[in-house]
Amino acid sequence: MATINHLEKVRIFHGLDDEQLAKVDACCEEAEFPRDARLFKDGDTATYVFFLIEGRVDLRFDLPGRETSPANNVTSIQAGQTFGWSALTASNIYSLSAYAASRVVKVIRIDRACLFKLFDADGKMGYAVMTNMTEVISTRFHQLQNDVARRKGHNIMDKW
Repeated sequence: MATINHLEKVRIFHGLDDEQLAKVDACCEEAEFPRDARLFKDGDTATYVFFLIEGRVDLRFDLPGRETSPANNVTSIQAGQTFGWSALTASNIYSLSAYAASRVVKVIRIDRACLFKLFDADGKMGYAVMTNMTEVISTRFHQLQNDVARRKGHNIMDKW
């Protein structure tokens, strides 16, 4: 099981107390993947939110009917980051595919259904986690915007 020490580093759980983190811990499991393993694919039901403990994960837009390729990378996830947050949306469908991009990838998988039961029982916890999640999504979106602009020779973050 995940430890509270790991969970308190997860940005979406900032502000939760030890009792709340212990409840979240019951929704978690650690998993390890070798290089090039697919953790989930675009279109899969989003069952888990992931927290990367070790390694790197590439999020890719895989083209239908074609082999996956690092050329399709949209972004890379580093240790300490959350990904797979489609599990916390109404559609709960992953919109990208995730691949282990380092020799070993260690993650904490956090079960969507278990989290939602906790949120139903503790509305303040649910509100805190979802507020934190919107900050994560916003930050990633701005990073993506900047990456696209940089590829075109601009730096839009200078305007902010």
